[in-house]
Amino acid sequence: MLASVFLDVLVKLGDELDIAAAMVARAANSWPGMGAQEVTSKTVIAWRKGFAGAEGRNHKNFVALVEMTLKEPNPKQTVDEYLRSGPPGSFQS
Repeated sequence: MLASVFLDVLVKLGDELDIAAAMVARAANSWPGMGAQEVTSKTVIAWRKGFAGAEGRNHKNFVALVEMTLKEPNPKQTVDEYLRSGPPGSFQS
């Protein structure tokens, strides 16, 4: 979900969808637990569509995380830091 949140935030900040999706995908491939599959830009775009169009809890969580990130003093920098270091709560080995 966080990859789709980061993509949504970047697009809302004016980044081009395909470029932002490729950047998020590259980062997600290095996150802990993502080794079992290769994440592509199309994957991240599909995740975003899925969470944005979902109903219930998943959609509410997605929207809340997007809104929270956009309220950061510098949301672009926040997303860039998460892409570089991994999602909140993850650790690098």
